[in-house]
Amino acid sequence: MTQAEALAWTPASVVEVRASAYLDEETGKLVVVAINESASEQAVEIAVPVRSPKLRLTPWRTSEDEALAKGEAVVLHRGDDGAARGTVTLAPRSVTTFTAPRP
Repeated sequence: MTQAEALAWTPASVVEVRASAYLDEETGKLVVVAINESASEQAVEIAVPVRSPKLRLTPWRTSEDEALAKGEAVVLHRGDDGAARGTVTLAPRSVTTFTAPRP
């Protein structure tokens, strides 16, 4: 069973939102992947350690109605703890990939 198959078979009552982040150390590009298994929208906070005062993320969403649809950019603002934070809303039963240039 692949990881994708395992995620598809996980009951939504156990965990409704899964997320992971990846940083390309050569280019500095950041990718955050969020999977909403729930039948309803989910608001989640994204926090990324950065040196700059803000971080701009571009969402790309795949759902029952969309196929890699580009969404409106989300700007996260750095707080006193050094992390850029912001709340995003994930569409029901969707995979949203947020991309950012070098933070």
